[in-house]
Amino acid sequence: MENQNNNFDTQPTETVMEIKPRRVWWKFAVGAVIILILAGGGYWAWDKYFSSEARENQRLQKQVEAYQAWENRYKEAMKNDAYGGRTPAETLSMFIDVLRKRDIDLITKYFLLGEDGNPRKEVVDGLQKVKEENRFQSVADTVSRAVYNKSASSEDTAWFTVDNKEGIAEYTIILKLNKYSGVWKIESL
Repeated sequence: MENQNNNFDTQPTETVMEIKPRRVWWKFAVGAVIILILAGGGYWAWDKYFSSEARENQRLQKQVEAYQAWENRYKEAMKNDAYGGRTPAETLSMFIDVLRKRDIDLITKYFLLGEDGNPRKEVVDGLQKVKEENRFQSVADTVSRAVYNKSASSEDTAWFTVDNKEGIAEYTIILKLNKYSGVWKIESL
C-alpha cells in the first residue's frame, strides 16, 4: 500500500492547481477585454450618434448635402440655359425680336433663371401684365433705344440705359453673363 500511496503523489494535484489559476486569469482577461470593447463601443456610439454635438453634426451634414444637391441642380440648369447671345447687345437684339412675337414662354428664357433653375416669378408676372396691357410693341421699342453704359459695366455685368427726350436715364437694363453656358441673360429690365 505504501507503494500505491507513493504512486499517488501530489503531483497531479499540483498540476491541477497550476492549471486552475491560468484558466481563471484567461477568463478575467477575456472579460476585461469584452468590457473595454463594450465601453469603447458605447462611447463611440454616443459620440458619433447620440450626443448633442453628434446630432448637430448630423443636422449640419444634411444641410450641406441638401445645399450641394441644390447647387448641382442649379449648375445643370444654368449649363442647359442656351437662350441669349454671346454679347450683351446680341442678347438684347434677340430679346427685342422675341418681344415682337409676343410669346411669353420664349421671352422668359432670355431672363436670368431663379434660384430653383426656373424662370423667376417676378419676370413671369411682369410679362403677364405686359400681355394684359398689350404693351409688347411699346416695350420692344423702348429696349431698342438702350445704349451700353461702359462705365457701369464689368466683365460679367452689362448695363444699358434708355434715356428720355431730355437725355436723362429713364430705364436701366442689366445683363449678367451665365458663366456656365457662356450666354448673356437679362437680370432686370
